[in-house]
Amino acid sequence: MDFPKLFAAVRDDPYSRGWGSMTDAEVAADGSIKRNDGDLEVGYVELAALLLDADAETARDTTTRLLESLDAKEGSDALIKWIADSLRGSATINLNSPLVTTILDELAADADASVTLTSDDATRIKALKENLWSDWERLEINGLPHEKDIARVRGWI
Repeated sequence: MDFPKLFAAVRDDPYSRGWGSMTDAEVAADGSIKRNDGDLEVGYVELAALLLDADAETARDTTTRLLESLDAKEGSDALIKWIADSLRGSATINLNSPLVTTILDELAADADASVTLTSDDATRIKALKENLWSDWERLEINGLPHEKDIARVRGWI
């Protein structure tokens, strides 16, 4: 159990679930609920890791074609440049954003790009938003916190 991460999560309630007014058991249970609500922010590393569920070669090829397609288009579009810069840096993109979905579709349909994101690539990336994660998974807290774990970290507050 990563107690420092769990402590920060319980203290900060990053997804505004109302953990401060819940019992230890309720927090443990609520943090374990699989959901996809709000923003699903991913950077390049997270995107590649999520795509690795398919296989390593597919993940590498898809993320490479995505960045190359963004590079080919970024000179003509400030938004595309921002997304490319975000994925190259530490910033993230929101996979639940309709705008990101539109851009992925446009990149896949762009026959003029020197390296084109395929429609399969775009579909694979867009499908990631259908995944459901618990808060513990999204916060990268290893292990499944139980009531006693919540009580322990609440004792530190």
